Amino acid sequence: MDKLQLDFHVDPHFVHRTLASQAFGIHEVLSLGSLADRITEQLHIRDVPDLRVAAIEDKLATVHNSIVRVRSTMYFKYFKEHSRESCRFHRMIPVDTGKSLSIEGRFDPSRFEADSPRDILSRQRNVYIVGIATSVEEDPHHVEIRPLLIGIPYYVPRGTSRSPLYRNNHPAISYSNVDQFCLDQQDFARPVTRKQALQLFSMSEREVKKAFASLLGVPWVPQDWPGENSDLTADLTVQGEHASVAFAFKGPGGKPSPWTLHPSRMGKNGDQGIRLLNEATDIMVVQHCGPIASTVYHMMEALAVARQKRYMVLDYRATVRILRRANLLKR
Repeated sequence: MDKLQLDFHVDPHFVHRTLASQAFGIHEVLSLGSLADRITEQLHIRDVPDLRVAAIEDKLATVHNSIVRVRSTMYFKYFKEHSRESCRFHRMIPVDTGKSLSIEGRFDPSRFEADSPRDILSRQRNVYIVGIATSVEEDPHHVEIRPLLIGIPYYVPRGTSRSPLYRNNHPAISYSNVDQFCLDQQDFARPVTRKQALQLFSMSEREVKKAFASLLGVPWVPQDWPGENSDLTADLTVQGEHASVAFAFKGPGGKPSPWTLHPSRMGKNGDQGIRLLNEATDIMVVQHCGPIASTVYHMMEALAVARQKRYMVLDYRATVRILRRANLLKR
């Protein structure tokens, strides 16, 4: 019997596009998944050192200021730094008898492009990290990494399609992969400003619905009614693959300032996510003009797994990027 051959992939949840471009010469505008594949391909071509192996062979000094990789459980913690949010990861990894390797690093959460990043890169997670070894100590073994890719590693049988609609054990769809949104690395490099966030909040739910309908080629926008399962249905493509989608839009709701969406505020009885699943579509989308609580991501993940569907969550930052790119953000 022939041995099953597998391809290695990383389901990306943090990518520093500028750093990846500088490190690997990847200048094309690629989807997040394609960029992660290109990076892991370059790791093999360039024989990028693994930090565990370097520690075992006492060669850590040779990786200083070089591209490195490591796969391990890491601990993630978010904190405020000079009024900006940052995330730190760290782990003490046993590498040999009586020998350990301390790894740490930090990154800017605003560079997230995938859905549900806080849920996935939080607390303790088994991840694959590629980055620059900015600081190296040999006694004791310690490395600080400036990450350019953090994601969940997995394998698929060789030749199997790496479809963004059917990624391994993760039903979330990243809005960066939706072809009609036309987002590139410049869109993610540009920060979402407070002014733009307030411009979005000043738009009514119907105005946002009309903007997305225009983007997705829906000629008319249905009126809201109490028994609806969704606010808008449409067709789109995710990296070239067709999918049908149902949206639930959450506007300002008469509030004077941006507010956080929790499951209890999704519909009169908190059942909007469940009703969204009743639509005969491939992907269900929750969009909100403000922040979205992690509990909404948890709920959508659980519902998607139960119904074997995919989901997408668009908070104010994602929505601003999409509408800003299409020149549909209210001025």
